[in-house]
Amino acid sequence: MTAGADAYLSKPFDETELLVRIEKLIELRKTIQNKYRSFSDSYNHKSLDDDFISEAVKLIRNHLTDLQFKTSDIAFALHLSESQLYRKIKALSGRSTALFLMYVRLEEAKKMLIKTNLNISEIAYSCGFNDPAWFSRSFKDEFGYSPSEFREVNKV
Repeated sequence: MTAGADAYLSKPFDETELLVRIEKLIELRKTIQNKYRSFSDSYNHKSLDDDFISEAVKLIRNHLTDLQFKTSDIAFALHLSESQLYRKIKALSGRSTALFLMYVRLEEAKKMLIKTNLNISEIAYSCGFNDPAWFSRSFKDEFGYSPSEFREVNKV
């Protein structure tokens, strides 16, 4: 347990105890994933996982307009292998690194749709998408609205 195991059962083990422990571990993992599904600037930093996610989000935001910025660049900047980065992001957010990268970009696009008068294509390029049509499809898949519908609903 001190080496980082989530659970330990000695042999012979009770099947009921095993199933309860598995259920509780899955429940805990889902709770952690739900915590990191959305990110905001007012995010309260409390743990190393929070700091890791915040650092990854900050890194993506700093390279938002870079169309060539990929998950391998995130891994390099965070001093992790791509597979380590994938496992950590997947465990904390429930998303692959590529989907996590896209999600952060889409969140930034959402802010831009509300705060700026840039057209949809300009926002797409500003958020690292090289195809406005792909950006619109991805945005709708993630948030349930097209970018123009979202802007209309959230006019200030």
